[in-house]
Amino acid sequence: MQKDIIKNISVLSGMHRSGTTFLGKIFQESNHYHVFHEPFNRTFGLKEVNFDYIDVNTEQNLNYLKSISKFENLSFSRSSHFDSPYKKVLRKIWGGRTEQEWRKIRLRNLFQSKSIILKDPFLSRSNLFLTQELNIKVIYVVRHPCAVWNSIKNMGWKLNLQHYSSASNSELLHRYFNADEIVKFSIIWADLQAHNIKIKNDNYKLIKHEDLCITPQEVIQDCLQFFGNENDGLDAKIVEKYMNTSNKSKKKSQLHSFKRNPIELTRAWESELSKEEIKIIMQHCEKFTSIIYEN
Repeated sequence: MQKDIIKNISVLSGMHRSGTTFLGKIFQESNHYHVFHEPFNRTFGLKEVNFDYIDVNTEQNLNYLKSISKFENLSFSRSSHFDSPYKKVLRKIWGGRTEQEWRKIRLRNLFQSKSIILKDPFLSRSNLFLTQELNIKVIYVVRHPCAVWNSIKNMGWKLNLQHYSSASNSELLHRYFNADEIVKFSIIWADLQAHNIKIKNDNYKLIKHEDLCITPQEVIQDCLQFFGNENDGLDAKIVEKYMNTSNKSKKKSQLHSFKRNPIELTRAWESELSKEEIKIIMQHCEKFTSIIYEN
């Protein structure tokens, strides 16, 4: 594929619970972008996406990217085992949230043409191909594995290696399919970092969740400039709106809470996880945390 075929797309990726939704909200409030959330979500997104953390270098997925860049009609999954009977009927008629969001983006673009940011954690294992072969700019957000695990545990999420990634699927299935949840999480976190820390090109930018929390204005401005837009004061408004608060926690199972103390949030896991949990995670992840957090 020619590098110039797919235009008008940038990517914001990173493992779930790493801050991609917060950054996506910032870009959403910009006048420069349409933000499309998780089109490659296997459960709620585009039709016939069979893996989490996909390999984008397939004919089907590349065609999806081309269609997105041209604001064309797309086929979405219209069934989910998570749906109640009532929601199953509504999804069959109207489509799910991702499909409805794409309709709105296409309509808005008729009146105001903008570039698209794909806010999609499931592209995290395709960042090398996206940046190197397709010339797409990618911001990848990484968060300390103990903090991510603390968040996932509080959400009560379970990890399914059966659908993890076509690239790593076979080995992971055989070695860790019946492992404890914390071990499966650690393997996935480490695998994503193994893919991303080796990327060295001008289209790729890795940012740390902790930096976003501690120096949000600087990081947000840097992200805006990386995607090709100067800081227009948007970051200051977002920080004031979402991050000036003393609340460091959220209700368990609450998907997102942005009004929290960002600095305390970076260290909350130290008091909330057991020593054994931290030990297990670091056994699998320290090779990468020592590189990412060396300073």
